[in-house]
Amino acid sequence: MAESGDLPPYDIHQRIVERVSDAIVSIDQEYRYTYLNEKAEKLLEKSESELRGRTVWEAFPQSTNTIAENKIRKSLTAQTQTSYERYNEELDRWFEVRIYPGDGGISLFFTDITDRKQREIELTRYEQIMENLPVAVGQNELKPDGEFIFVNSGMVEMFDAESKSEAKEHSVQDLYANPNDREALLKEVQETGLVQDNELKLETVNGDTFWGSTTASIETIGAEEYLVGIIQDITERKQYQDGLDSLLDATRQMVSTSTTQEVAEVVTTTIRESMGFAMNGVHLYDETAGGLAPESVSHKSQRVIEEPPVLDEGIGWKAYKTGEPQIYQNLQAADEVYNDQTDIQSEIAFPLGDHGVLLVSSTETDSFSERDITLANTLAANATAVLSQIKTYEQLQDRERTVEEQRDNLRIVNKIVRHDIRNDLELIQAYANRLANRSDEFEEPQKIEKCVTNAVEVTETAREVTEMVLQTEQPDESVKLSPLLSQQIKNIANSYPQSEIKTSGQIPHIEVMGSDMLESVFRNLLSNAIQHNDKEIPEVMVSVSQTESDAIIEIADNGPGIPDRHKEVMFEEGNSGLDSTGTGLGLYLVKKIIGRNDGRVEVVDNDPEGSVFIVKLPKLGSH
Repeated sequence: MAESGDLPPYDIHQRIVERVSDAIVSIDQEYRYTYLNEKAEKLLEKSESELRGRTVWEAFPQSTNTIAENKIRKSLTAQTQTSYERYNEELDRWFEVRIYPGDGGISLFFTDITDRKQREIELTRYEQIMENLPVAVGQNELKPDGEFIFVNSGMVEMFDAESKSEAKEHSVQDLYANPNDREALLKEVQETGLVQDNELKLETVNGDTFWGSTTASIETIGAEEYLVGIIQDITERKQYQDGLDSLLDATRQMVSTSTTQEVAEVVTTTIRESMGFAMNGVHLYDETAGGLAPESVSHKSQRVIEEPPVLDEGIGWKAYKTGEPQIYQNLQAADEVYNDQTDIQSEIAFPLGDHGVLLVSSTETDSFSERDITLANTLAANATAVLSQIKTYEQLQDRERTVEEQRDNLRIVNKIVRHDIRNDLELIQAYANRLANRSDEFEEPQKIEKCVTNAVEVTETAREVTEMVLQTEQPDESVKLSPLLSQQIKNIANSYPQSEIKTSGQIPHIEVMGSDMLESVFRNLLSNAIQHNDKEIPEVMVSVSQTESDAIIEIADNGPGIPDRHKEVMFEEGNSGLDSTGTGLGLYLVKKIIGRNDGRVEVVDNDPEGSVFIVKLPKLGSH
């Protein structure tokens, strides 16, 4: 019996039920409604009085043949507790329905699980997106040795796991080649919230290492914080970059070499150590051998091939002759093989210009990736450039040796011309002069004197040519024009006493760029003005003027003049003039010597007759 002041038991139970947050419905054994609390009335949008005594199927015919009917009947018939989830389209809400059997029927508790369901749906969508990404994605605990909560198929494949379960069994820290990298990454992401493109060396479940670019962030999933990481395998890119770095080092080494042997050794070492192909060799063309002779061959190639041959056929020879790389992933497909009994199964031949060929070989088929081919081809191109440089340098050295030998020979010739022949000719000329003075009635002494004079001039020209050849660089000294020109005028006047040589005023004191070889310039021009003059008394007028930059020397004669068509070619080598019996080198030397000092020479008509040779020489300091 209830004590005074207590509520009746029904009322107490009623108040307790109404306080429950769930919607509650009671159904008897005939599936008729017996009770609904207020939350159930709102949920079903019907009052208790409307539903009491009616069956579920009468009140809600749309629930027949659904999971709701199946669960209700099963619980009531088998007297077992069960549950199911239900989506209410009208309310756009999810509910979890728990069914409890009792003596008089069953009770249904409806719990609103919309928030939870939305989280699950979002998580499912998130996992689907992560699953389909072409990278590895993992969600793990925020501690160094944390466990994986989620991994996608990309993670399973990247780390060589048999399944997602196997991948999750491993501690996150176990997947780092250096465990300290995990702690460093975790520390950085906790400080910044995000780490992007962090290149790390990772380790598969089988212990193999690879390079991964990791982007990690802290994400709140549910009520917990997790580290979500995205990993992209960059091993190939990393290897390619390492290969490029190796090529750069190899190129630096090759540039510092001085022989083809050293270049070949750098190439074979780089292919072996940086690209991982133990079988390789450089063959360079040997004209004596009639083919591509081995210059540097790796030790493994020597073991497999025993004695590397001189190649005059096969894919190496084909690459050399065509200038195109020959790539065979399976050597059996090659039309031309040097040795069809070889153990080599795949091979690449890269031409080295007209120098030779680089061979990279393997005893297995399909050994070369696109990266390997690109790197080896780049190395071959760089080696070709260095080999060409060495060849050019060697040719220049040979040329310098040849030129030096020629200079030595010219020095000997110059010595003979200047001392031996010239001395003898001058002696003969002296005797001829004495003979001419005593025998006026004979023409032979005059002929002897003329021939000897010509011979002396030839030897003088030979000396001048020799001296010009021996000058390897443009002179940079200065010459005082007045004494040099005055001395040549005096010398020519003494040599041709029947001529008349005058100067127009005083020769100014000017220093010009040049060397003592300018003496031959004025000697040639002055002697030409007299020798090719048809007058009884040849007349020559020399005048000197100057501008701000040049000294201008004019040598005018009263001779027959020079035709315009001959003016254009008279300074060319071997052109000896219309009536000259000389070598044709005099005026050629004049132009060459003046040109060596950035000077100019030209010939114009004199007024009223004859010719004027105009020489312009740069003054000291003007250039």
